[in-house]
Amino acid sequence: MAAEIKTRFESKSLYDFETGGGRSEHESVTGYLSLRKPTSPLSTIELDEDSFELAYSHWLSFVHHALGLYASRNADKVATVYTYSTGPSPSMNSSRGELHQKNGWHNAVFFGVVGPAEVLDTVRLALVGGAEVPPDVVNDLTENADKRSQIHCGHSPDSIDFRGLEISPSFHIEDGSVWCPYEQGVWYTHSDWRPQST
Repeated sequence: MAAEIKTRFESKSLYDFETGGGRSEHESVTGYLSLRKPTSPLSTIELDEDSFELAYSHWLSFVHHALGLYASRNADKVATVYTYSTGPSPSMNSSRGELHQKNGWHNAVFFGVVGPAEVLDTVRLALVGGAEVPPDVVNDLTENADKRSQIHCGHSPDSIDFRGLEISPSFHIEDGSVWCPYEQGVWYTHSDWRPQST
């Protein structure tokens, strides 16, 4: 079966605006999503990105597949996941990663969710041990299997106010699929992120 991409607008108001004017540039967009916005600081999990990248080449693919499986099993659930990368201000929070042990800091990505807390657990388990990620994806992205044991992704002491940071959401779960930003105002889902039925 060929890979399939579906697109939706990120809100009903944008969908109504775009489709009401008879615009042709978004003919493939089939509907809209109900993105959730935070109303307060969010509890987070923190990935020591440096420790992950010693073992695997792409954490994003792990999240896509794990959340895709979660969404397919929970078609009635809606959740929006926000991420914050520390960029030039690395995290001093504890980590077992070897670079953190050497330097006392690490580059980090924080994940917060507006929706069921189990979504964060799904992300954490995927990043730490590849849970719910297809074995072929894990194998294809493995850089050094001996480094897997030092990957650190756990509950963070930091709650993050994603409203104040003006950070756009990174993932959204709705209608049995995981969605990601595609272009301004448009999100997409990929059939590769859903488990194949047998």
